[in-house]
Amino acid sequence: MKRLEKTGVLIAALVMLLMTLSTVSISAATVSISKKTAVMWVGDSLTLKMNGVAASKVKWKSGRTAYATVSSKGVVKAKKAGSSMITATVGKKKYYCKVTIKALPVISAKVATLRVGDKMTLKMKGVAASSVKWSTSRKTVATVTTKGAVSAKKIGSAVITATVGKKKFTCKLTVKVRPTTTVTEPSSSSGTASSTAGTVVDTATASGGLTSSTAGLSAEEARVYKIIYALRTQWPEGRRYTNDDYYRWNGGIYRGGYGCAGFVFMLSDAAFGDELAVMHYDFKKVKVGDIIRLDYNAHSVMVMRVTFDGVIVTEGNYNSSVHWGRYISFNEILRTGTHVLTRYGKSTLEQKAKVKAMRDSLPDLF
Repeated sequence: MKRLEKTGVLIAALVMLLMTLSTVSISAATVSISKKTAVMWVGDSLTLKMNGVAASKVKWKSGRTAYATVSSKGVVKAKKAGSSMITATVGKKKYYCKVTIKALPVISAKVATLRVGDKMTLKMKGVAASSVKWSTSRKTVATVTTKGAVSAKKIGSAVITATVGKKKFTCKLTVKVRPTTTVTEPSSSSGTASSTAGTVVDTATASGGLTSSTAGLSAEEARVYKIIYALRTQWPEGRRYTNDDYYRWNGGIYRGGYGCAGFVFMLSDAAFGDELAVMHYDFKKVKVGDIIRLDYNAHSVMVMRVTFDGVIVTEGNYNSSVHWGRYISFNEILRTGTHVLTRYGKSTLEQKAKVKAMRDSLPDLF
């Protein structure tokens, strides 16, 4: 009888042991991390969870806190572009999620002004074009294609939105009436620099061509001209300058510029230092050193000379290189120009300090 009792106890103990091992095995098999990989934008948050175990038994840790941090509750915060391994420890077991952080894309313009009939192309830098969805708030004022090409339809305002995943980036667009003023261009026999927009001027002999002479300029324009003209030795005709080149500007309105914009911003700073820029739309009042935005807000040039029927300019990213001495008629400027940036003014120290403090939040110009 006692032997049977002992046997029964042993069997019961064995059954309990098997049940315990089975429970532990099942529990271990069902514990998992909610994500093994994740992609985040800088500034985003993500909550990781452990399935099959109480949250109080999980210890979270980030491998690289400079790039991503994680709280005791599994909340991951993306700090800067890079990657970090997030580890969840449960007892003696570890579970991992590799987090990749990407820098936020940048829209090429946060504010823009077009004339009725003008076009411009918005771009998103830092993300594949195929992943961007474009939309407009008012199709009657401005339309936008799947590639970011904006067309101004009538006077008014509209917000152009680029959606990347769950993020939205906007450009506030103002559409104004197009001036009806025209300029009669001279005939080719009149002896002027050119009668065709976009013609390259012979800088040695053409009337109004680029030489070291400052004849006919005001004292201030002569000063600006000499500084910029001297940079021809550092930036000679044909030197490569593309959208891969970037310059951080001191003039305000924009943080900096790529390609053509970056080149003229660099020349502008050389001539004007930290003087702030002002935007206007009167193309007939341009001066030496002013920046004109052309080609429906797609290209920037710097004025070197003003003639009675047009301007002679310098520019970067002209066929992927630096170019000096292109003539552009006022008719062409009125047709495709969007605005002028001038630095002929006197900014206060307070204004300069304010712009400097907010410069990193300003848009770049492409």
